[in-house]
Amino acid sequence: YMLPIAAIAGAAVSAAVIFFLSWNKHLNPSVVILLGIAVSAIGSAGIQVLIIQGSLWGSTGYIWLTGSTYARNWAQVATILAFLLVLLPVAWWLARRFDLLVFDDSSAMGLGLPVRRTRLWAMVVGVLLAGGAVACVGTIGFIGLIAPHIVRTLIGHHVRRSIVLSSILGAVMLVLADTIGRTVLAPTEIPSGLLIALIGAPYFLYLMYRSNKSKSV
Repeated sequence: YMLPIAAIAGAAVSAAVIFFLSWNKHLNPSVVILLGIAVSAIGSAGIQVLIIQGSLWGSTGYIWLTGSTYARNWAQVATILAFLLVLLPVAWWLARRFDLLVFDDSSAMGLGLPVRRTRLWAMVVGVLLAGGAVACVGTIGFIGLIAPHIVRTLIGHHVRRSIVLSSILGAVMLVLADTIGRTVLAPTEIPSGLLIALIGAPYFLYLMYRSNKSKSV
């Protein structure tokens, strides 16, 4: 029962550090990403220390770190449902403002959008939703990278539609990864997080390659 609290606390502390250091840059996405990579590296280093010390090796905590639906039950469903019921309506309500973030800061502010405050709300909602998901199934980060990119490729920039379709697509991808992980090397189970990373990393590199190629053209 302490895991969701710990997940939210860790997410809140990490987000607070990033928000504080990027506030003067109006929470510019590029700055936030770079700071996020730095904070993630610090967290990963701490995790590696725990693993080397032996306190996590072979334990359920280590399985959780790989991202897995193993031994999950209705308690985890109730936890993530609580997050969704509270936060998705907030995201839906703010979606029209989020749509304006596609413009540069000057254009968005010219349309009357408080850019820094809107980005802060978007990130707070995203951090809390991510913290809830991590509390339930561990770190399956690549779904959060792949699903929105696929949806945006299909429907363009429309936040309300993206919220719904990205949620559905991410859920389908997790179920498929879990099914494949349970059957391909049965009775040995491949954690969903590892399987998603094996599939997602090449796809993400392809997206970066395609993006750089389109810019050069």
